[in-house]
Amino acid sequence: MREFVFQRMASGPRKGDLAIVNVHPQRGEQEAFLASPSRTPITEDYAVVALMPGLNPARSLIVLAGTTTFGAQAAVELVCRRTSVESLIKQLGASSPGDLKPFEAVVRVKIALGVPVGMELAAVRNRS
Repeated sequence: MREFVFQRMASGPRKGDLAIVNVHPQRGEQEAFLASPSRTPITEDYAVVALMPGLNPARSLIVLAGTTTFGAQAAVELVCRRTSVESLIKQLGASSPGDLKPFEAVVRVKIALGVPVGMELAAVRNRS
């Protein structure tokens, strides 16, 4: 991926925590997306959903990954829910799933009682 990469925080109060780093933050976007701090109950997580060209140019692949298992679960749920997919398609400026071009998106996940209960797109990029 080019726009959102997984990295451990190298310094600061969250040193060692896994983050999704926003390589080219746009106005109003965070530079890094971090789940709830380690050693606390998890109430927020982040995931990446990315559509990328496959090894065979006629094929594509999709990446669904979170900073924790909760984020990964939410990424899968996002691409399996019609309303979430429609929202993503709209934000990407496509008219249908068949019109999708490669993209990367960060998903913010709300967690309650150990279950992902809400998600929203935190940042989206079309890839050329």
